[in-house]
Amino acid sequence: MKTIDQELSEFILSGQSPKSASGNGARIGHKTASTSLYAARNAELILDHFGMGGLFWPTLQDLADAYEGLGTRERARQIIKTKYQQRLNGQVLPTAAATAKLLESRPIWTESDFLVRLEHAGFAQKLDAAKPLLNYLKTQGLADDYGVYREDLKPATRDSALEYSDRLIITKPLKARLQQAYTEARGGVGLNGLCRMSNVVPPEENEFGDQLQSVFKLHKDIVCFENQGETWFAFDDRDNSLVNYAEKTFFLVETCSIDNLSKILETALRSRTSPYGEFPDASVISRWIKNSRHFEITGNSARLMGDPTPLTDVENTLVEIMKGKGTFNSVELRAKLTEFGFQPATISKKVFHSPLVFVDKTRGRRKYQFTLVTDLEPPSSQENSADRSPDQDLHGADRYFAFKKRLQELETIDVPSSTKARREQGVLRNWLFADEDHSACAICGKVLAASSLVTAHKKKRSKCTANEKRDPYIVFPLCSFGCDYLYERGFITIVNGRVRSGIDAPGETELKVIEALSGKSIAARWARGPAAYFDNVPGKAPVEPASE
Repeated sequence: MKTIDQELSEFILSGQSPKSASGNGARIGHKTASTSLYAARNAELILDHFGMGGLFWPTLQDLADAYEGLGTRERARQIIKTKYQQRLNGQVLPTAAATAKLLESRPIWTESDFLVRLEHAGFAQKLDAAKPLLNYLKTQGLADDYGVYREDLKPATRDSALEYSDRLIITKPLKARLQQAYTEARGGVGLNGLCRMSNVVPPEENEFGDQLQSVFKLHKDIVCFENQGETWFAFDDRDNSLVNYAEKTFFLVETCSIDNLSKILETALRSRTSPYGEFPDASVISRWIKNSRHFEITGNSARLMGDPTPLTDVENTLVEIMKGKGTFNSVELRAKLTEFGFQPATISKKVFHSPLVFVDKTRGRRKYQFTLVTDLEPPSSQENSADRSPDQDLHGADRYFAFKKRLQELETIDVPSSTKARREQGVLRNWLFADEDHSACAICGKVLAASSLVTAHKKKRSKCTANEKRDPYIVFPLCSFGCDYLYERGFITIVNGRVRSGIDAPGETELKVIEALSGKSIAARWARGPAAYFDNVPGKAPVEPASE
């Protein structure tokens, strides 16, 4: 079967008149105004219009500007109408129909996944955007029920293409239902801090829950993860109770261990009434802390990325009573607070559930121990030894943390997202190559000029959490002579530090290259980071870290 661009090009060219065009001798760019060259130009323009040429999602004005001598956007519109739309006359072209059938096999896709599947099926060469292709299918009465949307379920536009690294292709009925659930989830998560997926979608609606989860995992501002068989999520771009409490905790300390912080926040939440009848426990909160953009994580230490919230008069008095005094039991602390005029209700809510106090519950309910966060043992400033590799010192632990800080600081700069993404790419490329003129490809090991190596994300950037995007270990260098192509499309992957085959190769030549690479070990410096980073094969479930 022809690819969709070959099919469209042949359809346009097959309908050209053999008569000479008027205006002999005129030139279009460097092309003479012969009928055949006019026909070729028309075919190229129409391919560009539908996203199958060299232009990314062009407007009619973009087409008029790109084709010298064309003149106006109206002329571009006329060519598309007369050379394609009028000639089509209700026809459905075979590859277009096959493309629509593939699309309609699911009610929801990520754009990147669909375009890769389209390429693997042999229906298209590499395409950059789904919206122009969808417009093309709709001219033939195909896929009318589908639309392309941003991660926040707003319609995708040309202007948002650089801001959002991936998009969603969804049927209109499903989109309406997802939008309702998305809005409810965003509204309800504020008080709870974190919510189960089952709080939004009944457990018996597993399929819809998976579909909503795919939206959440794509969204750069939603933390979404599995914990003990349950899916939890939080919206990191809005205030919620957990963030508000953490801003109090970090008014007193610069860093706090993740274990202690998660237990402090769990206790603080219990001063409220959950709209869902439950709050997340410390193990769930710990997972959120490790993935939230609100924190800088170093080993088991968390640091707040925003500004702390000043304390109230009651909280300042609590600090005066407890700071430097070590641990109190409940009787001692209640008596001390009563001396300072605290009422029982205030003691219960503002002290025993304070984000400034760590409550040790290991001795049982009547033997709780209370310690001000400033009096807790400070967390180690280094990564846990289990998280380190011998190669880290060669690569430079200090350098790693310096680059991680540079990536974190980009989040605070008030510039357009496209500018921020370019700066992020620059920082990551500097992390890989610094001032080196040559370096080795992480997969094949060939030493090449740095200009021949790509700063490749181990998994698609659109799938990365906020913390993963700020981790230099999320990238590694791949050569542009084959390894980047094979890895990006999922033909090869990395498992336990070794190259393994991914999806089926499209041909014998590719298969031989993949077989030659399979089994190679990558350098330890490029294997750093969680195993789940190497999540590049379409349809493969990502590796989840163990539950807390």
